Amino acid sequence: MFASEMNSNTIPESSTRDQEMEEAEIEEFEEEKLQASELPLCVVHRMLSSQATPTAHLKEEWRRTNIFHTRVACKGKTLNVILDNGSGLNVISIEAVEKLNLQKKKHPSPYSVSWIHDKHPVMVQNRCLLSFSLGGHFQDEVWCDILPMTVCHVLLGRPWMYDRRVSYDGFNNTYSLIFKNTKLILEPLPIMDFPQKSNV
Repeated sequence: MFASEMNSNTIPESSTRDQEMEEAEIEEFEEEKLQASELPLCVVHRMLSSQATPTAHLKEEWRRTNIFHTRVACKGKTLNVILDNGSGLNVISIEAVEKLNLQKKKHPSPYSVSWIHDKHPVMVQNRCLLSFSLGGHFQDEVWCDILPMTVCHVLLGRPWMYDRRVSYDGFNNTYSLIFKNTKLILEPLPIMDFPQKSNV
């Protein structure tokens, strides 16, 4: 068949077979759903979200209108985390670094950002290696740039997702990845469940 005769909706058989094989491979893994950590919070931050009502929460409408929030454990405390596949950065707040006494390292390629802080552009001069856990089994470490940030303690963006081959389910607002032959599904934490006061 000539290219000009092909229907634009036609999917090549080889492409369909590859997709079926990938789906079959994923289905072979056991699944485990990871909930947010329940350890005490490290510090309190204003959270970035849309307005939600109790009625919307009951109807699961919050999954449609809120970005992905969770909590990870680090040094016996929890950090509020946003997963954002639209961000090109992995970031940790200065306050979290100081509270947890994390070791700073000079950034190999300093740069400035203008979208993350409330006031004006800031230079990214340092970074740290963040070790964290989520659920009973998942442990990870990631280099995060250190910035003044008020929306959360940690923002994990495309670099972390790319390195971990993370997939996003937009309908359920969940992220998933393969870890030690298990498919982990990261469940979102409703923004209204974040405590208003820190235990620190």
